[in-house]
Amino acid sequence: MTRMILMIIAVFVAGFLMDVITTFYTKAVAKNRIGLATLLSGVITIVNFGLIALIMTDTTNQVGTIVAYGAGNTLGTFTAMKTKI
Repeated sequence: MTRMILMIIAVFVAGFLMDVITTFYTKAVAKNRIGLATLLSGVITIVNFGLIALIMTDTTNQVGTIVAYGAGNTLGTFTAMKTKI
């Protein structure tokens, strides 16, 4: 039970951070900041594949981890859009 709760919290935080990074990436592309956009693109790809593998292999609560990831993404986008870069 404790492992499941920790997994949900970790996936939520990862989703939050990933969408903050993804939103900053999108802003970097829009502003033609090539170096930053390139770096963030690589980070996003590597981390997203790792998270997908983690969620798919979590046999105890796949639906919960997917919902936690989506909720983190939602809050991450909101937070990043409110932040000026």
